[in-house]
Amino acid sequence: MACESSRATSLGSLHCLPDYLIIKSILTHLTSKDLCSLSLTSRYLHVFARNDFVWRRLFFEERGRKSSRMIFRGTWLLTYIFPSPEHNEACSRHPLVTSPIYIQGVYSEYLLHQWTRSTMFFGHFYPPPPLPPTPTLGGNHPVNPTIPTEDYQALDKDTFYRRYGFPNKPVMFQNSGVESWPAWEQWTLESLDAKVCLNDMYKMINSGNCIHPSPLSIMTS
Repeated sequence: MACESSRATSLGSLHCLPDYLIIKSILTHLTSKDLCSLSLTSRYLHVFARNDFVWRRLFFEERGRKSSRMIFRGTWLLTYIFPSPEHNEACSRHPLVTSPIYIQGVYSEYLLHQWTRSTMFFGHFYPPPPLPPTPTLGGNHPVNPTIPTEDYQALDKDTFYRRYGFPNKPVMFQNSGVESWPAWEQWTLESLDAKVCLNDMYKMINSGNCIHPSPLSIMTS
């Protein structure tokens, strides 16, 4: 609640708009002089007026076509002010570099995500190695299935956990005796239709009416 009150006080009538809308739909129409003046009004508008998205647009609209030797200064605001190598010394002495302003009490999930994406170091991320091609024998049927098959009757509990349980690997069973389960013969479309009226359910769901009854109402009817 405190941060919401601070935001409302800082933004005034603009507080009813989300942060991304203020930055992308309002501040992008301002000139560099307007942005500098706006940054002096409040904490939130100071942070918004220095947003990299806004200054990047200004740079490529006003300076990008004129400068053939651009140097990125870490932020697009500094790059806009000092776009070329001739400004190296002036940039190093500028207050934005020597004495940056740290604004406290500004909370914005949009700005946090934006900052994270722009400052993330991708050197820690490595693409996975390419998978070897799977040999196929006509269509999508692999020659050597990758999931092993085990005899259910010959596989004891310890062996199962050692080979598949703890390594968390898939396995298929044969000779498991599922044919003796009651559901093996009882779970048929005919038996399900007798219990839940599948034909009536299909007609009701696919009818031209806009009202589709839920499965729960059909089951309990």
